Amino acid sequence: HAYEQDNWYLAWEKSISNLHGVAYYEDNSTGIGQIYQLNGSVQDEKISVYDLNGSLDRHITIASNRYHARDLCLDTEGNIYISEIWAVTCLANDGTFKWRKGKNASVSSYGSSDSGNGEFYWAQGITQGPGGNLYVADKENHRIQLLDKNGTFIKKFGENGTAPGQLNNPYDLIFLPDGRLIVGDNYYLNYFDSNGTFITRINSSNAKQYVSLAPDGTIWSYQRLRDSEGSSIVHQSTVRNSSRTAFTPEGDLIESGNDKLRLWKRAFRTKGVSVPNVIPQPAIRSV
Repeated sequence: HAYEQDNWYLAWEKSISNLHGVAYYEDNSTGIGQIYQLNGSVQDEKISVYDLNGSLDRHITIASNRYHARDLCLDTEGNIYISEIWAVTCLANDGTFKWRKGKNASVSSYGSSDSGNGEFYWAQGITQGPGGNLYVADKENHRIQLLDKNGTFIKKFGENGTAPGQLNNPYDLIFLPDGRLIVGDNYYLNYFDSNGTFITRINSSNAKQYVSLAPDGTIWSYQRLRDSEGSSIVHQSTVRNSSRTAFTPEGDLIESGNDKLRLWKRAFRTKGVSVPNVIPQPAIRSV
């Protein structure tokens, strides 16, 4: 491993107002990878699709009515799942509306808040589990909700509190390759199994809130690349701690926050002292 010599440099950035969730998706038929980024304010959110060189490919409208869209993920077929304030919405990759779930939610209504099964109060992070089901961070209800790919409620877990196994405003969540679920809340990265059974939690070096998974099984949370247990490997202060992030298959970091969409390329030195934001020569991209 060359972790201690990781070097991240800014490849490009785009100025975009009101940035939210971001995801990477590679089309199975073409092999082309693109960045899907949520942006816009309150009821004007849309998904902007960018090539990896930063060129805008297209915009996708989120149904005919939307409200505070915060995060998104894509399945292997390219379907897009979006967490909104009071609902979860599914679109085909061309933007065709498929379904929206939540209290009083429909294609023309973003619904209303509540705490029942399949109802949301400030839905935040969303990710797909190993079995294809959707896991949603229901922030103000302090819980995680599990839906199938059609939006049908399966189960929920978590409750408000600061004791181990409890959650305080969960913001984001991802699955590790070994099937463990990491949930970032106000204070910790919380580890659960896929059924919602609590395993452990960590807050080393501000491990909390937003979290994303790298191809090698490392994770990103609060300005740091970390191992799968949350321990810090590299601190990159130039990436904002409030940004949502995603990774490309090459391990490059996509940052969405502070009105900037950025691609940080990751390289490894064979010798010498790592200097932040300086392109190393030579840059080893694969072995």
